[in-house]
Order: sequence, then structure tokens, then C-alpha cells
Amino acid sequence: MVCDGVLPIDQMREYTGPVAFGGQEVMREVLEATYGLSIQIRGVEEGGDGVNEGRDLLSAYAGLSQFYR
Repeated sequence: MVCDGVLPIDQMREYTGPVAFGGQEVMREVLEATYGLSIQIRGVEEGGDGVNEGRDLLSAYAGLSQFYR
């Protein structure tokens, strides 16, 4: 709804589902080039599944914005 302009982004309450969906549907290279990120995808040995997850995208963006250390 946010992407379609129906819901203002400041009214969005639940973000994990949409971010996870966007992280799975949009290629990692596109996200990295668009936002200047370096997304580190967690492998199976690190508890991940080797797939771009929303958590990986948010961690990369937070690190870029210095919200996460």
C-alpha cells in the first residue's frame, strides 16, 4: 500500500513483512546499486538460508545510516 501511494510511509506500523517481500523479489544487485548498500547475506553455517532476507537489507541500510553498530 505504501508503494502504491495509498498509505503514507509515516502511517506504516508493520514493516518486516513488506521489507522481506521486497528483499526476496528485487535482485540484490539492484538494491545495492540503488541504495549504495553492501548486503551481507547470511549463509547456512551462520543460521541463514543463503537468501536475501529483509533482516539483511535492514541491517545493511542501518549500517549505512549509522543506526546500527
